[in-house]
Amino acid sequence: MLAFTKLTAQDYTFYGKIERIISKNSFFDIKRTEKDFYFNYGIVTFFTGINKDLSFEVKNFKNNITELILPSGFKLYKNDRYSIITGCDKNFITCTNKFKNSLNFRGEPYIYNALKTNLK
Repeated sequence: MLAFTKLTAQDYTFYGKIERIISKNSFFDIKRTEKDFYFNYGIVTFFTGINKDLSFEVKNFKNNITELILPSGFKLYKNDRYSIITGCDKNFITCTNKFKNSLNFRGEPYIYNALKTNLK
């Protein structure tokens, strides 16, 4: 009998506090210990400060710096608290290794593309 993985957002949600503002759309949090790129394509939601209840997509996460795709709605401030949900790049390898959820992957990673393989 196959057991299907039941993923929940809470399993991949982390909490933090802005330690330093890098730019209009990026901030540093020393307590982020996850690997580089772990939160790429994820979602940051602020629950304090003037951005409270606003969510933004993560463009890049590297060296404890979270970069948002777009600038936040309002200015970011040191000590603003947030949650961040792990991102997914819709890749089969990510689904397998990061989420242990390959059984529920809905893509077609093994179908070739004739245009990309130059078949005539």
